[in-house]
Amino acid sequence: RSELQAARRERDKPHWSYDVDGDGVVSSLDYFIARSFDKHRGDDGRLQVEEIAEMRQALQDGWLDKFSHGHDATGKLRVQRVVQKRGKILTLDNADEIGETYPFATGEKPKHATLSELVVHRRAEAKNHQHRLQEAYAAKHPTMVAEQEVEQ
Repeated sequence: RSELQAARRERDKPHWSYDVDGDGVVSSLDYFIARSFDKHRGDDGRLQVEEIAEMRQALQDGWLDKFSHGHDATGKLRVQRVVQKRGKILTLDNADEIGETYPFATGEKPKHATLSELVVHRRAEAKNHQHRLQEAYAAKHPTMVAEQEVEQ
């Protein structure tokens, strides 16, 4: 059993090419970054030369800024709340960035100016839809049918 566990431990060790920052240790952040760029995950568990070049270029372009790390160190009872809304990671320091995700931040005007207008519009759409369904049903199933003339 101990040989099996040792073999598994050896198999699960990441390759040295996963050491992104070059400090000699594959940290959890190094592993996350390298694993994201390893296209041949099941083959040999190591980064190819092209993948390393792509990873370094992406890191220079700010790829890692899309992620937030270190939450495990702060624990459950952290003082600052961290949430992700519409693709933005928000803390107390950058809560104003949520405005960049709304459609009208790009110059588009919203269809409804207030929530009340939206509710009224949705209610009217629902009523119109129900009316169209009722008319279609009435056309297929009339309540009164003209009586045919009796022939003698």
